[in-house]
Amino acid sequence: MKNIASILSSVGPTFSSVGSTLSIFASSSSTFVTQLLAVWLISQEDQRALLILTVFMPFGFTLSALSDALRAGALPIVSSHEDAGAAEVHSAVATLFGMAVVLFGGLGAMVWGLMPLLQSYFHLPIVAYLDFSDLLLAMTLVFLPITVSSILTTCLFAKEKNALATSIVVVANVLQLSLIFIFAKQGHGVMSMPYAAACSTLVAITMGLTLSPTLRQIIAPRALAYFSAMQTQVKQLLSIIVPIFSSYLLLIAWLFYITYILLQYSDAAASAFPLYARIQNLIIMLSIAVGVSQAIRFNKNSADYDYSMLKNSVTQFVSQSILYQIPVLLAVFIFSENIALWLVNEPSIAAECAEYLRMISPALLVLSTYVGMTVYMEQTFRSRRAFIYNALYLGGEVALIEMVRPYCTTSSELYALLAVAFFASAIFILFEIGRSRYEYHLMQKMQSVTL
Repeated sequence: MKNIASILSSVGPTFSSVGSTLSIFASSSSTFVTQLLAVWLISQEDQRALLILTVFMPFGFTLSALSDALRAGALPIVSSHEDAGAAEVHSAVATLFGMAVVLFGGLGAMVWGLMPLLQSYFHLPIVAYLDFSDLLLAMTLVFLPITVSSILTTCLFAKEKNALATSIVVVANVLQLSLIFIFAKQGHGVMSMPYAAACSTLVAITMGLTLSPTLRQIIAPRALAYFSAMQTQVKQLLSIIVPIFSSYLLLIAWLFYITYILLQYSDAAASAFPLYARIQNLIIMLSIAVGVSQAIRFNKNSADYDYSMLKNSVTQFVSQSILYQIPVLLAVFIFSENIALWLVNEPSIAAECAEYLRMISPALLVLSTYVGMTVYMEQTFRSRRAFIYNALYLGGEVALIEMVRPYCTTSSELYALLAVAFFASAIFILFEIGRSRYEYHLMQKMQSVTL
């Protein structure tokens, strides 16, 4: 009987981890699929949509980066406290909400003031520029409720309320996609995205606060009583958020760089970028879901002073991430042409999209695992180290591309070069596996000396 009990106790966390991973991936993948379908729906009704969305993409990624950085600050603190009503949890969430208001409010004012500069920089036709400027300003403001909703959903995942969190996200995404379809049919074009996002996000926030006593406990009005503790929370949150957003800034710079390079080859290669980038992000989100799930388990064990996960946590993450991704990447590799033709009707753009997916999918297994690993590190109070890894990797990737790119005469050769650069991220994965094992043995020695 003792053996059976021990087996069940060891299997329980595994099932919990798998459930968390699948729930997180279901919610995040539904969001990415919604974005992908939104681009497809809008482009069917507005021929200028792909051009406007290509120009908007780096700005949209910047807004997402800010939102994700604030969201990421909630998970390690909430998951490391058993009591949802703890003062640290109250003040942390209240501080994150305040940061979101200041940040996106300030960005909205900045975008409104810099509109003339954007027109001279991008050289867009006046009609396309007007649509782009309206989209940028609206999405900047809409990202405030999106961030609030994202923080609340993260709190639910941190408390392992996976089913409720996933249900809220999926319902909101289905509603958003339905509204985009309706608004696009009515001729709103790219503005269908912020209109639908605002409505669906408010519904998601209302659902969360109505259905979850945990959320009501976390953001109870008495959280304002902990205002004096917010100064300490700001320092702790900034130590988590700033390195994460700095990593996003590196990715944003890389995004501008890749967009510039693709424009040197052909318009088809540049136009295909928003399409295959979303497929790539969907695959990466699977690895990120594994990383977040592993981080929640690690933080809970650390709160109980149980450091047994430290030795093999990165190894377990890598093995689980690869296991989940292999069937998805095989499907992408085999059906790359079908996926591309489904995404876009233009043959030249579809050919570029299919070529990229076919050439990059093997290397994406390594890159997505690396990205998921850095997310796991960020959610376990090691965001500075993750930033250093990202700076070294992206800097090395750009250096490699700049050295070899003059010899790449076609976009296919550029995709092959990117695949080699993606494979290089394995160096950091192996290094982190060794480092985590070393930290575990070092902690064991310190504990033995203390005893």
